[in-house]
Amino acid sequence: MHRLSVYFFIATAAYLSSCSDYFYVKSSLKSQQNGKVEKAEMYVQKAMEKDSLQPAVFYASASLFFDSAYNNFNIDKAYYQLNQSRMFFASLEEKEMKKHVNAGIDLLAINRLKKRIEYAAFIRAELTSTEASYNSFLAEFGATNFDELAALRRDSLAFITASSLNTYQAYEEFMNKYPDAIQILEAKKKYEKLYFLKSTSDGRLASYINFLKVHPDTPYRNEAEREIFEISTAGNSESGYQKFINAYPKSIYTNKAKRLLFHLAPAGFKWKSDSLNKAFNLMNRGELIPINKSKKYGFTDLKGEEVVPPKYDNLKESYLCQTLKTDFFETDREIIALDQSVIFSGLFTGVQDLGLGTLKIETPAGVFIMHKSGWPIISQKLDDAKRINSFLAIAINGKWGVISLNGRQIVEPEFDDIWVAGNFYFFKKGEQFDVVSHNQLANSADNQTLKIQPLYDDYDLIDENKLWVKSEYGQAVFNQYLSELIPYGNHQIDFLTSGYLIKKQNNVRWLNTDFKLAHDLMSVSVKTNDSYIVVNDESSTALYTLDKYKKIKDYDSAALIGRNFALGYANDSVFVYFKNKHMLANTNIKSVEFITSSNSYSYVSIPSKRRGKTYYNEMGEIVLEGNFDSVTPLGQEYLVVTDRGKKGLYSTKYGQILA
Repeated sequence: MHRLSVYFFIATAAYLSSCSDYFYVKSSLKSQQNGKVEKAEMYVQKAMEKDSLQPAVFYASASLFFDSAYNNFNIDKAYYQLNQSRMFFASLEEKEMKKHVNAGIDLLAINRLKKRIEYAAFIRAELTSTEASYNSFLAEFGATNFDELAALRRDSLAFITASSLNTYQAYEEFMNKYPDAIQILEAKKKYEKLYFLKSTSDGRLASYINFLKVHPDTPYRNEAEREIFEISTAGNSESGYQKFINAYPKSIYTNKAKRLLFHLAPAGFKWKSDSLNKAFNLMNRGELIPINKSKKYGFTDLKGEEVVPPKYDNLKESYLCQTLKTDFFETDREIIALDQSVIFSGLFTGVQDLGLGTLKIETPAGVFIMHKSGWPIISQKLDDAKRINSFLAIAINGKWGVISLNGRQIVEPEFDDIWVAGNFYFFKKGEQFDVVSHNQLANSADNQTLKIQPLYDDYDLIDENKLWVKSEYGQAVFNQYLSELIPYGNHQIDFLTSGYLIKKQNNVRWLNTDFKLAHDLMSVSVKTNDSYIVVNDESSTALYTLDKYKKIKDYDSAALIGRNFALGYANDSVFVYFKNKHMLANTNIKSVEFITSSNSYSYVSIPSKRRGKTYYNEMGEIVLEGNFDSVTPLGQEYLVVTDRGKKGLYSTKYGQILA
């Protein structure tokens, strides 16, 4: 190095070491103004060596960090340094404060730089424009002029994120994080809906009930109560309505439940109101007689007491010549209840009372189902409708489905026909049908799977609660719950007066009336009537009695005649059995004649040496003896007797022939 330069450097260093920190601050700020940031950095470092806690030094450092030409440009460090300057500036003594002012550093200058840094920080957050960038700005640069705008934009981005996820958890997180956001009401609304849908996503009654227990103040209370009402009363049972009314007395659906229950069981109805009391009394007035006063029509009861005041311009023409037997009447454009409330208003061509408070109303536009209380069971117009026990079958576009009386869809309209027999519901497609129980239909309202697969082609109702079905693959017997009393299988099921026969090849299973096994028989043929069974196998013939499921005896052969007689043959003898199991045995009997005619009792005649022939009824009682040309049963008491060409009427009750 040149000796002169060395001297200059040493002299400069000596000079700088003798300068104050205010000098360095002024020099740093001036160097920045002239674009000499490296020199400004040197002065800042010197100033810090002199007094690192001086507000002026922090200010100069902040100004340097905020200079975009500085290679260590850093908004966050600049803001930190400036905040340090502000903090220490407030505690300066008057003498030091004047020095700062002389250096150009006062609160006004500090605040100007502060606003510039805050603005730059906000622009930085906007350039990234994320929830995190705005949160970072608000956390590091709080209490700025941009806080409100930053919060608004952050909240908007956060709400967009929550909306894209569209889960109740996302909205819940948003509300917890930003309770003052302008979107909070919309977020709460969506949260409530999604939480309700999630909590009840299985569509089950228990879920809706539990939801209301946990969240009684939910804005979706009415919707939850509607689901509970429709599911719990889908089976149209008294207990279902009563439970709902007791559990939800303030529900908007309670009145509808009461009205439905009233028409289901009016006599035992206990939730009386003025309107229902009036309806009940009107229903019990009996047949009504139309009256005409001053060209206005009304009705009185058979005692002449006014029931419907004469205020209607016209009535259905048929009412004028007969009594009114229904709890509603028709004018030319209205259907009106006896309490004078309007059930239906508009053009209609016919009305049919389907029972249980429902009316089928035919209009030029289609069929409508109305409740007598005045509300539509289903708002959609139909092709047709009919009541099937506790439900309604409806036809739409030529296909039949099922709804409950409260209007809930039970089975989509996709069947060619739906009908009911006993306690069984039949669903037909093409030439085949399937069978569904009442409980299955009611439970399907509770989102329990209902599979209807038409398979059967024939059925027979054994009684109201037992059903035989057949398909090309087999037969079965079900109870009212569709539990198999006789499992579905490739066999033939015969009904007996006391039990059932299940035939498959050479095996015959004989079940009693409780569907328990009475006998397991190996047979090549089985014959039955109302009182006996003849079982033939390769080596013997057995005769059984039906009422006690017992074998009577093995015979060489046996035959059944009529509905209640049986014959057993053994060793040239014939044994005659009657309905009450009374038996006649006679080795001299050569022939037994069966006597019957249409819709009459049956008899047998047995040759008798003494009187020619003896005639027995089904109980084995002698009703007539003698040699006659012919004897023909007539009805339940008489025999037409022909004797030597002359006919007479014989009474089995009084024991005489009437000429």
